[in-house]
Amino acid sequence: MFARENNNSIKLSVTNDGKMQLSSEETKVGEEKGEILVKMTGENNKISLNSQYLLDVLSCVTDDKIEVIINDKASPAVVKPIGKEDYTYIIMPLKV
Repeated sequence: MFARENNNSIKLSVTNDGKMQLSSEETKVGEEKGEILVKMTGENNKISLNSQYLLDVLSCVTDDKIEVIINDKASPAVVKPIGKEDYTYIIMPLKV
Protein backbone atom coordinates (compact mmCIF):
# COMPACT_ATOMS: atom_id res chain seq x y z
CA MET A 1 0.00 0.00 0.00
CA PHE A 2 1.12 3.55 -0.66
CA ALA A 3 1.18 5.11 2.80
CA ARG A 4 4.55 6.85 3.14
CA GLU A 5 3.48 10.46 2.60
CA ASN A 6 0.91 10.53 5.38
CA ASN A 7 2.77 9.05 8.38
CA ASN A 8 2.36 5.51 7.03
CA SER A 9 -1.33 5.86 7.88
CA ILE A 10 -3.77 3.23 6.70
CA LYS A 11 -7.44 3.00 7.57
CA LEU A 12 -9.07 -0.27 8.56
CA SER A 13 -12.84 -0.36 8.18
CA VAL A 14 -14.70 -3.47 9.32
CA THR A 15 -18.36 -4.08 8.52
CA ASN A 16 -20.95 -6.65 9.59
CA ASP A 17 -21.04 -8.11 6.08
CA GLY A 18 -17.73 -9.86 6.81
CA LYS A 19 -15.37 -7.51 5.00
CA MET A 20 -12.39 -5.46 6.13
CA GLN A 21 -11.31 -2.66 3.84
CA LEU A 22 -7.76 -1.34 4.09
CA SER A 23 -7.10 1.99 2.42
CA SER A 24 -4.53 4.75 2.26
CA GLU A 25 -5.15 8.43 1.71
CA GLU A 26 -4.62 9.92 -1.71
CA THR A 27 -0.95 10.79 -2.18
CA LYS A 28 1.30 11.92 -5.03
CA VAL A 29 1.64 8.26 -5.98
CA GLY A 30 -2.06 7.47 -5.79
CA GLU A 31 -4.74 6.01 -3.57
CA GLU A 32 -4.82 2.34 -2.62
CA LYS A 33 -7.68 0.15 -1.40
CA GLY A 34 -7.80 -3.53 -0.58
CA GLU A 35 -10.46 -5.78 0.86
CA ILE A 36 -10.31 -9.07 2.74
CA LEU A 37 -12.97 -11.39 4.12
CA VAL A 38 -13.12 -11.57 7.92
CA LYS A 39 -15.16 -13.16 10.66
CA MET A 40 -16.54 -10.30 12.74
CA THR A 41 -18.47 -9.81 15.96
CA GLY A 42 -19.79 -6.52 17.28
CA GLU A 43 -20.45 -3.21 15.60
CA ASN A 44 -19.03 -1.73 12.40
CA ASN A 45 -15.74 -0.05 13.22
CA LYS A 46 -12.93 2.08 11.77
CA ILE A 47 -9.40 2.85 12.91
CA SER A 48 -6.25 4.45 11.46
CA LEU A 49 -2.96 2.71 12.16
CA ASN A 50 0.67 3.08 11.21
CA SER A 51 1.10 0.53 8.43
CA GLN A 52 4.67 -0.25 9.47
CA TYR A 53 3.52 -1.43 12.91
CA LEU A 54 0.90 -3.67 11.34
CA LEU A 55 3.51 -5.12 8.95
CA ASP A 56 5.85 -5.72 11.89
CA VAL A 57 3.37 -7.95 13.70
CA LEU A 58 2.28 -9.75 10.53
CA SER A 59 5.89 -10.61 9.74
CA CYS A 60 6.42 -12.10 13.23
CA VAL A 61 3.24 -14.17 13.54
CA THR A 62 3.54 -17.44 11.65
CA ASP A 63 -0.04 -18.60 12.27
CA ASP A 64 -2.53 -18.70 9.39
CA LYS A 65 -5.19 -16.76 11.29
CA ILE A 66 -4.96 -13.79 13.61
CA GLU A 67 -7.40 -11.88 15.74
CA VAL A 68 -7.58 -8.08 15.47
CA ILE A 69 -9.54 -6.42 18.26
CA ILE A 70 -10.74 -2.86 17.59
CA ASN A 71 -12.93 -1.19 20.24
CA ASP A 72 -13.09 2.31 18.73
CA LYS A 73 -10.95 4.71 16.71
CA ALA A 74 -9.28 6.16 19.84
CA SER A 75 -8.40 2.88 21.58
CA PRO A 76 -5.39 0.69 20.80
CA ALA A 77 -5.82 -2.19 18.36
CA VAL A 78 -4.85 -5.62 19.70
CA VAL A 79 -3.39 -8.24 17.35
CA LYS A 80 -2.79 -11.85 18.40
CA PRO A 81 -2.78 -15.35 16.96
CA ILE A 82 -6.12 -17.14 17.35
CA GLY A 83 -6.11 -19.65 20.19
CA LYS A 84 -2.77 -18.55 21.63
CA GLU A 85 -2.47 -16.41 24.72
CA ASP A 86 1.34 -16.20 24.79
CA TYR A 87 1.65 -13.34 22.24
CA THR A 88 -0.21 -10.02 22.16
CA TYR A 89 0.74 -6.99 20.04
CA ILE A 90 -0.76 -3.57 20.72
CA ILE A 91 -0.86 -0.77 18.14
CA MET A 92 -1.80 2.76 19.15
CA PRO A 93 -4.17 4.46 16.69
CA LEU A 94 -3.33 7.56 14.69
CA LYS A 95 -5.43 10.70 15.02
CA VAL A 96 -7.06 11.69 11.75
